[in-house]
Amino acid sequence: MIKTKRIRWAGNVARMVGTRNAYRILVAKPDGKRPLGRPRRKWVDNIKMDVRERGLDVMDWIDLAQNRNQWRALVNTSAGDKCRDYTGAKTAAGGTEEMNVTTDAGQDVATASKKKCALPVHPKLLNAGAALETKPLWDEFNELGTEMIVTKAGRRMFPTFQARLYGLDPLADYMLMLDFVPVDDKRYRYSFHSSSWVVAGKADPISPPRIHVHPDSPATGAQWMKQVVTFDKLKLTNNQLDDNGHIILNSMHRYQPRFHVVYIPPKSELTDVALTEEFKTFIFPETRFTAVTAYQNHRVSVADTV
Repeated sequence: MIKTKRIRWAGNVARMVGTRNAYRILVAKPDGKRPLGRPRRKWVDNIKMDVRERGLDVMDWIDLAQNRNQWRALVNTSAGDKCRDYTGAKTAAGGTEEMNVTTDAGQDVATASKKKCALPVHPKLLNAGAALETKPLWDEFNELGTEMIVTKAGRRMFPTFQARLYGLDPLADYMLMLDFVPVDDKRYRYSFHSSSWVVAGKADPISPPRIHVHPDSPATGAQWMKQVVTFDKLKLTNNQLDDNGHIILNSMHRYQPRFHVVYIPPKSELTDVALTEEFKTFIFPETRFTAVTAYQNHRVSVADTV
């Protein structure tokens, strides 16, 4: 029953997003494990129809999802349970990283922990690295316990997520994405008596998963590397029925932003798209935060106004 529900959920996500890479990113669990089962061929062949019926904004790169070989690469279960265990590796900062994830130092920390059945990273992403911009500011907020305001209408992040990329192929095309995953399965409340966050119970149902695509995507590696990449258009909301494309989060829950670099292969490479992983994920532990409707820690509020 659990397996069936997970497959259905994965299918719905793929329909909404419309690409194999985004599907992989969304269904990858925070602990780095692969989802169970293999998606049915039916919805893979009808992604365009499903997305069109839902009235969603379909980008040109949705054509990648039409590749006849892509269903095999969505979830590789040829080796059974052995392919489902992708345990993370500990970084120097103490954070647990996922498969195909690098830290702000730009070093792949999970390659050694991958199983043999994992897809290799595409050559265009092998040397890709990312460094968190305004890291001192993030560190300052992280020490206080970063809080991000969420509203019905949507609120921009502060600090704003910014990163600098290097190691990309200057002539290749890439898309940049940002999504948010729960840090744990708990709900929190702020204790003013102890001036700290404490567990208040079990987490609320997970909000509809969404990925924010950088508005300049796709662009060449040279364009991405020549300046700092800023996600200043991204907004956070607690409106579960939001139809503006904002990231939906639950208030009083903790989240970890994930930065994804997705390689967009030319049409001549589409036949080989199932043989490699076309995205690379970067996680910066100091960017995790608690979603709130109003600042709970007055020190965070003061830091925001400085």
